[in-house]
Amino acid sequence: MHNKLIVGGVYSTNWDERPKRVLAFDDHELFYDCYLPELKKWSRSGNIRTFDFYRISSEYFLINSKQVDILELSEKEHIKFKLNFPFRFCRIKEFSFSNFETIVTNLQNYRFENNFDMIFNNKIILSPRTKKGAFMKGETIEIKSINELLTKAKELQEMAKNLDFNGIGFFRSGIINDLPSYYIGEYIDLANIMR
Repeated sequence: MHNKLIVGGVYSTNWDERPKRVLAFDDHELFYDCYLPELKKWSRSGNIRTFDFYRISSEYFLINSKQVDILELSEKEHIKFKLNFPFRFCRIKEFSFSNFETIVTNLQNYRFENNFDMIFNNKIILSPRTKKGAFMKGETIEIKSINELLTKAKELQEMAKNLDFNGIGFFRSGIINDLPSYYIGEYIDLANIMR
């Protein structure tokens, strides 16, 4: 088989003997599932309502894998994984909580990724993180504006006692209770995939 990334493609990799199945990808990162031979099933299959995606750099995955099969995603899987939601959104390099009011008041002056149309008026789970990088329990939110999103992020990060950020970004982590989940991160994500 040719080696290019295909949603539903099943790959062997040089870092793990278990097959991997591509769920979604873009130019930067890739979400995949892992086959569990001892259970004879894919790890994200069945009635699991809460899980994190396995994430990796798209380039790294492509270089270190070989496609061996294809198992297209079913309509039920598309609905379950909520793959129509963005991988990341609202990354602002110049953001800091110390100049929060100035930034929120002058958002039009900042350059940021405008790929969050799908987020507006939809429920998501947003999780803050502590200074040590641990995620706290997420909160269900429904965002109507960027100002509202940033204000909610500040509120959640204050609860986590972590306002020391270098930029900001919201990164897809998985599914919580059938809703797409995101964590509040810095401009560069925790996996160092986004630069």
